[in-house]
Amino acid sequence: MRKKTEPSLRLRPWQHIRLNFSIENEAGLHLLESLLFADLQAVELDDSYEITATVVDSAMLDWWLRGIWGCGERDR
Repeated sequence: MRKKTEPSLRLRPWQHIRLNFSIENEAGLHLLESLLFADLQAVELDDSYEITATVVDSAMLDWWLRGIWGCGERDR
């Protein structure tokens, strides 16, 4: 007889999104130095960077965006 077990947690595969944003030069410099994103592209403008990168769409991303911009929900 088979023993009844709890169902296992099934994690969904990570979903990636393309993120595009502008950030002031001083605040965005750490993004260029730390290489957080494998495909990060940055265009330096007069007083800001235009950043584009592929990132994992997660609660951690929402937390990070709220911390940087103080925003609630982001545009999807």
